[in-house]
Amino acid sequence: MPIVATFTQPFNTRIHIWHCIEPENELLKALTLTDRSLSRLQQMKSESHRMCFLAVRQILLIEGFQDGDLIYDENGKPSLKNGLYVSISHSHLAATLAISEQPIGVDIELIRDKIANIDFKFSSEPFLLERRLSPNYISELTVVWGVKEALFKIVNQVGISYKNDILVSTFEITDGQTKAVWTHLGLQRHFNVSFAQWDQWMLVWVFEI
Repeated sequence: MPIVATFTQPFNTRIHIWHCIEPENELLKALTLTDRSLSRLQQMKSESHRMCFLAVRQILLIEGFQDGDLIYDENGKPSLKNGLYVSISHSHLAATLAISEQPIGVDIELIRDKIANIDFKFSSEPFLLERRLSPNYISELTVVWGVKEALFKIVNQVGISYKNDILVSTFEITDGQTKAVWTHLGLQRHFNVSFAQWDQWMLVWVFEI
């Protein structure tokens, strides 16, 4: 299946979702993979991971780029050779790629009840503590997790505590946006957050203010 959803945002930003349900040989068509990517692909034991890895390269191709245009820094953070920023995420047969003129972090997560079993590990938001019995709690919790994952991709800082260092502002699941702040060594960085549900997945993207 090709791209199933696209979100356009400021800074010439495009965020694409691909539902990874094709066979691997179909996803490989028209792709020219670098030796590095071929090696990574061969080391992936999970079929779904391989499919999403290839789907991201298919999105790049649709955007007019080749796998070789994607480069990584020493921490594994991706970007494009022409200077554009990218962010990549995948979860259970959904893959997403964001391309922007500004630093962006993106995360996609399958919405599942089991996230409530680990909420204490990453969430200290007071408004969530009051909503544990809300019918939207799982979706809201998934947004909060996605915000922290996406924000981490921008700051790229080792040792971040999702629970203690990143705080997401109060929101309703129907809002589609909120804010977040990262506190580190007494300094704060602020972020605009957007989110949208596609099928059974929650997509979150973050820009620094």
